[in-house]
Amino acid sequence: MAIIHYRPFFDIDAEIRTLQNEVNRMFGAVNPLDKATFIPAAELVETPENICLRFELPGVDKANLNVEVTPNSVRISGQRCAPSEEGALNQRSEFRYGSFERVVGLSQEVKHNETIADYSHGVLTLTLPKRIADHEVVHKVTF
Repeated sequence: MAIIHYRPFFDIDAEIRTLQNEVNRMFGAVNPLDKATFIPAAELVETPENICLRFELPGVDKANLNVEVTPNSVRISGQRCAPSEEGALNQRSEFRYGSFERVVGLSQEVKHNETIADYSHGVLTLTLPKRIADHEVVHKVTF
């Protein structure tokens, strides 16, 4: 006779995991333990003059980055390469490697030709000057 352990919530946990994976797949969410995908984290700070966009890219070589700026969005793509460990018998890694691409939409048009980029300590910082629309320009009239 086999002994079967009674785990009343095992089936519920399995169903919740399956449902969560399906929702993530449908809406493009990233599982933090999925090593096949690497999407850099982004931070956007807006001032009256500029939009400052930062990407967290630890371990990505500057030569492997491609940044394209349009008046309404920023597209960043590249590759994070795995280091080769010669003579390693076993390897366990929770790091994510491979190609990546991310597009960030901007809340306001920017002067994309005047973008300032800085890449240091694994953080790419883009300073994007805002484009002031003609109707937003205030002219002071003196009499």
